[in-house]
Amino acid sequence: MTNEPMTVVTQNHADATSTTPAPAAPTRKPCPKFVTDEDGKFRLKDPDAPRLTYREIMGVPDADAATAEVDRMAVALQMLERKSNYGDVQNKYLPLIASIGPKDAVEMALATQFVVTHAMTMRLMSLTAGTVAEGAMLVGERCINLLTKLQRTQIALADALARGRGKSSSQTIRIERVDVADGGQVAITGKLEGGRGGA
Repeated sequence: MTNEPMTVVTQNHADATSTTPAPAAPTRKPCPKFVTDEDGKFRLKDPDAPRLTYREIMGVPDADAATAEVDRMAVALQMLERKSNYGDVQNKYLPLIASIGPKDAVEMALATQFVVTHAMTMRLMSLTAGTVAEGAMLVGERCINLLTKLQRTQIALADALARGRGKSSSQTIRIERVDVADGGQVAITGKLEGGRGGA
């Protein structure tokens, strides 16, 4: 493959060409990767390789706050996945946090809670499938009830994150004017939410 610049034909003038090179895809640093030594201690796989910092992953300027949140998340996930060590759970779940891309402390908290809830949901989903397959329907029913609650929690966390980013899926219907003739009645039912001005 040659390194010649790509020729781009403009839409407005079909006979005009440009030798401007096509923009390169942005490169993103990977999340840190950890390995476990023979003595059970974990360390960075390649300390000199470019990588995202905890602050960049968590979207906060304070390194101590970011490290503490990573620690809380990793400990919770380590308890959930008893065969995984502290470094393993970071390898699994830090990329998911980075993909969510929190931008402040609130988004950091929502993102880590979402990831832990997601891991719990997937773990319980596997257990539920096993109990149902074995015919333990009563236990399976209880697992399904708990699974439903976890899924609702996930949806609530995702919606809270979306609302904070101005991307909520909820819709607002604004009624500018209502005319009621003599003898008529108006009934408004359902959930009403006031605007920012308290209206």
